[in-house]
Formats: sequence, C-alpha cells, structure tokens
Amino acid sequence: MVTRILSTLDFCVFSETHSTYGRSVALAHKYRQEFVWFYVHGDRTQKGVCLVVRKRFLEQFSTHDWQILCPMSLGVLHLSGPKGSLD
Repeated sequence: MVTRILSTLDFCVFSETHSTYGRSVALAHKYRQEFVWFYVHGDRTQKGVCLVVRKRFLEQFSTHDWQILCPMSLGVLHLSGPKGSLD
C-alpha cells in the first residue's frame, strides 16, 4: 500500500502512525533507495507522524534539517538551497 501511495508523490505525511523506533527502521530500510523517512515517534497508544520525502526531491536543496516541535505529534523539515527555502 505504501508503494502505491508514494508512486506519484514527492512527499507525503502520515498521521497517527503509532510508530516505534524499531518498526520505523525496518520500513525505512525497505524503501531506502528512493525515499527518506522523518519521524516524530509516538508509541502503540500515542500519536506519531511520519514525513516521507523522495530523494530526488531532496536533491533540489543543499541542506535539510528535521526538527521535532512537539514530541509525539509535530515536526518540521527545513529545506534550503540555491533555488530558495521551504519549511
């Protein structure tokens, strides 16, 4: 299902992931050739979000920085490069 969702997108946000570190590492490893995964982990009972970004899209920027703003629920990806910046 993840492959189908991401097939035409440069990035996608998943909410209420209830992700844990171990599960996220396994998923990111499976798709590591094409995507970079950024998580704000929750747990099995708490929220969590995931931002998935296509590597081809990230290459348009010279730097990227993932910042967790609120544990278990909110993060922001700061991107900057010669063509501009994006948060």
